[in-house]
Amino acid sequence: MNIFVVGAGAMGCLFGGLLKLNGHDVTLIDVSQIQVDTINSNGLMIETDTGPKRVRIPARYASEVEEKAELILVFTKTYHTEEAMKSIRHLIGDNTYILTLQNGLGNLEKINKFVELSKIIIGMTNHPSDMVAPGHIRSIGKGKSKIMSADGKTHHMLGAVCKAFNEAGLPCEISPDIFCDIWEKVAFNVSLNSIGAATYLTNGGIASVPEGVELAKKVVEEVIMVANKKGIRAKQERVIAAVENALANHPNHKSSMLQDILAKRPTEIDSLNGAVAREAKTIGLSIPVTETLYCLVKIQEKTYGSQASAEIQR
Repeated sequence: MNIFVVGAGAMGCLFGGLLKLNGHDVTLIDVSQIQVDTINSNGLMIETDTGPKRVRIPARYASEVEEKAELILVFTKTYHTEEAMKSIRHLIGDNTYILTLQNGLGNLEKINKFVELSKIIIGMTNHPSDMVAPGHIRSIGKGKSKIMSADGKTHHMLGAVCKAFNEAGLPCEISPDIFCDIWEKVAFNVSLNSIGAATYLTNGGIASVPEGVELAKKVVEEVIMVANKKGIRAKQERVIAAVENALANHPNHKSSMLQDILAKRPTEIDSLNGAVAREAKTIGLSIPVTETLYCLVKIQEKTYGSQASAEIQR
C-alpha cells in the first residue's frame, strides 16, 4: 500500500516505521528540518520490546511530494490538523482515504473540510511511543487501535488498513461503536494529561496521594457524563480501570501535555478539556473540575514568558 504519514512525531514514526518494515511504501511528512534530515541521513531508530530496529524510510516536506496516496495517516497535534490538511491536499486523489488516530475531539470535522466522510477513517490508539531524540523513538509495552469509517459504513480500505496494522505488529480491530471508544480515550487523556500538566507530576506522582487519584476519577466521571448525555454509550468503569492501570504500572510516565508544558510548547488542552467543556455547555451540563483544570493549563500556556525564572525542584 502507498502510505503517507503526516506528522513524523513519536506516533507517526511508530506506525510509519513498522508499516515500512512490513513491506509497505511509506513516506513520512513533517515540517521539522532536524527530524526530516536525521531520518533521511541515519534512518529511523525504533526501540520496542523485541529490541532496536533501524528503518530506512524517506522523510519529506509536503511540498516535495507529488504522487497521490492510497492512505494518509494524520498524526499531527489537533491544533495543526487544518494547516496540515491544507499542505497535503495536492496528495489527495479520488481513491485516497484519510485515517486519523489523533487525540482529542474536533479532528474529524477539520478533515471533513477537505474530504468527504466516506473517505475518512476515524479511530483511537493507545500504542505507547515516546520521542527519544530526532529520528529515534521508543515503544515499550502493548497497545491496540480501533477504527471505523466516519460514515459508519464498511468498505475495502477499512479491512485493508486493519489487516496491514495487524501484520505490522500494531494490533487493530474494526469497531462499530467507534465514537464510544474515542470518548473513552478522551476521558482518559483529559484526566491524566491535564492533571499531570497542572501539577508537574508523573503518573506515579499523581498516584502518590489519595487526592490525586480521586481527582482523576472525578474528571473521568464528568467527561463520561457529557458523552452519555450526547447518547454515546461510553463506560465510566472502563476508563477508571484504564486510569488505575496507568497510575499503577507506568509511574514514571510524563503525559504528553506535561512534556509540552516543560518544553513551553502549545498543548492540546483546547481539544481535550476545552472541547469537552464546550460540548457540555451546549447540552446544559456543568463540569467544574474539568473546566478548572482547563483554566490552569491555559494560564501556564499563556504565561511561559513571564513565569518565575527560578526553577522549582520537583
